[in-house]
Amino acid sequence: MWGVPFLITGFVAIIISISGSPVIGGLLRRMIAQRAPDTCGCLFNYASDLARHGEGIDQTILWQGLILALIGIVLITLSYLVRQRQNKIPPSEMKTVIE
Repeated sequence: MWGVPFLITGFVAIIISISGSPVIGGLLRRMIAQRAPDTCGCLFNYASDLARHGEGIDQTILWQGLILALIGIVLITLSYLVRQRQNKIPPSEMKTVIE
């Protein structure tokens, strides 16, 4: 079933997009705090700005994840419907339908 990989990939992308900006912003601030002298407060502003600009990328990833998840749901549904239809066909006619 092709729908399952699409669905899983979509959900992973959604999770990454939701958690990405706060995590990356926090990591940048922590790295700057450990390496920069106390007088460089401007670096914290830079990290905040960088994390804020990352939100646009997160929105793009969120939409792509939603689209992939939707494609996965459609493929799983179509697979289920085709399987149900094939189960309704009598075995004597199955060969002619496949050919």
